[in-house]
Amino acid sequence: MEIDDWDGVETAARIAAGEVSPGEVVRAAIARAEAWEPPLHAIATPTFEAALRDADEAAA
Repeated sequence: MEIDDWDGVETAARIAAGEVSPGEVVRAAIARAEAWEPPLHAIATPTFEAALRDADEAAA
């Protein structure tokens, strides 16, 4: 099962267990958002850098 297949509860449990870092989860979400953005045009203001910074701070 890939990160994209996890629900929020499983994602939180895997982060808590140290199986995955917050940064890895955010990077996977960014990759998925970037893949779907061209046909959807759903992201008005991408704040990916801030999300990565917050994930790194959460992991520290």
